[in-house]
Amino acid sequence: MSPQPLPGRAPGLFARVVAFIVGLGALVISVIVGSLVLAAVAGFVLVVGLVVYARLWWLRRQMQRQARPNDDVIEAEYKVVQPPRERRNS
Repeated sequence: MSPQPLPGRAPGLFARVVAFIVGLGALVISVIVGSLVLAAVAGFVLVVGLVVYARLWWLRRQMQRQARPNDDVIEAEYKVVQPPRERRNS
């Protein structure tokens, strides 16, 4: 079965040119809006990524500061060589 043509006249040259121009305009506008949406999403992801990176860097820095030994305290082990002298009662 072959498709039957629609009743009425076929669109003229002017109607086809107008339809082509409108379709091309819609395509151009779609590409522009899509580019703007992509740029906005990429910018948002970039900003969120920078915030997360800065937060992790800050936390790692704080943990390194806390893990660093305090230079004011000297830790050592010792052994008593002589027992303490007993006190004499006088």
